[in-house]
Amino acid sequence: MKETDCLFVAYAGQQRLLTDLQTFSEKKIEQPQPIFNAAIAYLCTYIYKKGFTFEYISSFEHEKEELCNKLQGDILVVAISTTFCNSIQTIREMVRFVRQYNKTAKIVVGGSFMAAQISPIHPQAHRIMLCREIGADFYINSFHGEESLAQLIGKLKHAEDPSSIQNLVYRKEGKFLFSSQTVEKCDLEHNPVDWRLFEKNITSIVPVRTAVSCMYNCSYCSFHIRAGKYQNTSVETIEKELNLINELKQVKMVNFIDDSFNMPNSRFKEILRMMNRNKYNFAWHSYFRCQSIDEETVALMKDSRCAGVIIGFESGSPQMLANMNKKINISDYKTGHSLLKKYGIPTMAMLIIGFPGETKETVQETIDFIEEIKPDFYHPHLWFCEEIAPVWQQREKYGLVTTSNSWRHNTMDSQTAQEQIHYLVREIKSSVYMSVYYTDIFSLLLQGIGILEIKEILNRKNEQSLKSGRMPT
Repeated sequence: MKETDCLFVAYAGQQRLLTDLQTFSEKKIEQPQPIFNAAIAYLCTYIYKKGFTFEYISSFEHEKEELCNKLQGDILVVAISTTFCNSIQTIREMVRFVRQYNKTAKIVVGGSFMAAQISPIHPQAHRIMLCREIGADFYINSFHGEESLAQLIGKLKHAEDPSSIQNLVYRKEGKFLFSSQTVEKCDLEHNPVDWRLFEKNITSIVPVRTAVSCMYNCSYCSFHIRAGKYQNTSVETIEKELNLINELKQVKMVNFIDDSFNMPNSRFKEILRMMNRNKYNFAWHSYFRCQSIDEETVALMKDSRCAGVIIGFESGSPQMLANMNKKINISDYKTGHSLLKKYGIPTMAMLIIGFPGETKETVQETIDFIEEIKPDFYHPHLWFCEEIAPVWQQREKYGLVTTSNSWRHNTMDSQTAQEQIHYLVREIKSSVYMSVYYTDIFSLLLQGIGILEIKEILNRKNEQSLKSGRMPT
């Protein structure tokens, strides 16, 4: 669905333009709609409940003209969320854009990505340099940040000193200062999204969060560390939020964005039974773990209109799963996945290539695993090394050097891992490679495009890319 280096593919006996997805089907296929920004929904609802008014832009890339118009008004604060951003350059561009069209508003940058960049694990000089480079007035140094932002707006509104606010980076006499840090509670039970506030901009798919953080401690992941203690909302609160969404007739799909929506399984069953009672008009998809899954659960998923699940398999190697602290074995994966296939629930397998201990042999085990269980789609990620993730505490054991996407350890380096990803994509035949834009699948399903047709389209696209010697995009 994205541009590739291939212009044409053979489909239905004809040469078809690859970039024109509509030609692949007799049905009219629309451009997949973007999912409404979840960070905007939760942040703005919180701010609204604190008594502040707001305007919002869900996507900087696609709504620059609208943003330009909004910036002409009398604005106290412009808050930029980096929850779905992983580029310092992009953040800097947004800050400069705001400055260009509004000279007086205070600019605040927050969100999970920014918090990671200015975390105390980095040298103080690095943190200050980054803040200067981006050019904002304030930074929220917290995974959540709702409370700190609300306090900051209040201080600025009354021209008060903001230095007492926790999790804040601020300027004083030309210097950046860091206030004390604490983990915000982010009480979801009392702060569900009021989706009526965003009705005019919501598309067919909306994101819903029913839990904060993660109850697992996978060694490659920092989410449970950044987000604080795991907490979830009651089924009653979830029901109230879904009822509001159901009243918005344009919503056809809910994307549950919890890291492990189906855990614990007892709560998951309660949610599914509630959804079945209400007979909602929308389908849903989520991230999924295969632990403790049983046939009753999968049957409830089917009845509640589950459109598919995204499963973090990560690896098909028992040794790699142990290194990652996944707390699951291959047989559990196979049992859980077979039940999903039995009930016709589409599956997307997410893989991590290059984690410490990875070898060409363990990559082959992953290939063999995917070939055996045959998920509908799969996507391999190059391992991303973070100093805050638990594995960093074992860096001497693994001989781990450097961070992010450029690294090496005792058994592999990032370049070799990238080569192994290319090898894996060429070797897997029974499952369809999907780009990182995997949510497009659910947009296409909403349009009545069958899973088999989507697979055929993607397979032909992928084949053409591989023939040209390039990775599919």
